[in-house]
Amino acid sequence: HTDERYVEKWVEYSCFDAEITYFLRETLAKKLCQLETREEGMENLLNLYAKYWLPFGELLTDMERAGIRVNVDYLKSI
Repeated sequence: HTDERYVEKWVEYSCFDAEITYFLRETLAKKLCQLETREEGMENLLNLYAKYWLPFGELLTDMERAGIRVNVDYLKSI
């Protein structure tokens, strides 16, 4: 990322990646707003996503970042 030969291409790629991610988010949000739900008095699936799936995804990334202990011997036994 710091090699001067590649910095310009890296910046270009990073900007393009951020732009595409933003447009994807906007497109999906519009589609989720159009899909109705009756769960817990919510109006659409974007509300459901914001209440449940977004925090769950953040929890998973937090767990991945921190790491979790796995009992390998127990897993082998089952």
